[in-house]
Amino acid sequence: MDATAVKDQARPGDFFCFVADVNTILLARAAVSYAEIMRSIHPGGDAPKHAYDGGVSPSSFVEGLIADERFVEIGDEIPREEVRGHNLAMAALAEFAFESEGWHRSADGAYFSRSEDCTMTIRPVADRIAKRFGFGVEIWNGTSASSDVAVTEEMGEPVERFAGFDISEPVGEAFEFVERTKNYRL
Repeated sequence: MDATAVKDQARPGDFFCFVADVNTILLARAAVSYAEIMRSIHPGGDAPKHAYDGGVSPSSFVEGLIADERFVEIGDEIPREEVRGHNLAMAALAEFAFESEGWHRSADGAYFSRSEDCTMTIRPVADRIAKRFGFGVEIWNGTSASSDVAVTEEMGEPVERFAGFDISEPVGEAFEFVERTKNYRL
């Protein structure tokens, strides 16, 4: 381990302090604790250990996590509870994609699934009446040849949208729609 990197860590030599600091920083910036989302976004549990062993500071680890997971941060424009709801939904999407066959995360951070002639994307959606987050699935005609992006400009607008509070609802409805209309798409 690089000796200068250790100086960047708040309390060098103690992995558990590193994780505690990550927890505190993430909670302050993104309204969720690392303990709440760790198994969803890092199912193997190795990410914080690799970061610690590599001399990454807790704040740098959190900065990367926020960017990688497309978390929103607490700010003047977005109420804390809305930030929290969005970020918990993003963590749930990460877990869903990890556990579900055919779902992936593109290099630009979008979660998607492709069939022969269409692409489905999934993202958190806010229900302003219920004041909570659910999940929205959009179906796009066509597929991208690149894993860097889930949807390209050439694919136009979504042909259908589904939403629900439980991930399985809009995903199931989207797959049913794709199956039901597969002979009718252009």
